[in-house]
Amino acid sequence: MNLRLRQGTREDAAACGVIDFEAFKSISSQHNFPWDFPSVEVATGLTTAMLSNPGFYAVVAELDGKIVGSNFLDERNPIAGIGPISVDPAVQNQTIGRQLMRAVMERSAQRGFAGCRLHRYRVLRACGRRNHTGHRSAYRGGNGDWRRRLSTADPER
Repeated sequence: MNLRLRQGTREDAAACGVIDFEAFKSISSQHNFPWDFPSVEVATGLTTAMLSNPGFYAVVAELDGKIVGSNFLDERNPIAGIGPISVDPAVQNQTIGRQLMRAVMERSAQRGFAGCRLHRYRVLRACGRRNHTGHRSAYRGGNGDWRRRLSTADPER
């Protein structure tokens, strides 16, 4: 397995959008939850907006040259926001998600944020008290509506 993490670019939006849709659909379906994204186009739209906004840092995982996952860090507030994180269901459970999470947590520490929180706790594989990295989730709720909270026109928001 030749895994490489790199900073995401706008050109990654289509591939990451498909993975976001499929990964979130898979976990939601397993638990009989409604899907987070109604279509690939909606997931790709969110991904494109975050990749286009300078207030977000993106990390992309490539396995043998193919994009297999991504994670985002919202850097617009004193407490950085993590997510959405997604890994292609075909390659899950190989520590790719863990590496993506560590990458944004390291970025948060390097940038001197007071802390970080998960944006969407319900879609993570770790539905229990701790996530993959062994850390407790600091995020306990919220409306979770990305479209309303995300504005590419206002990176300070």
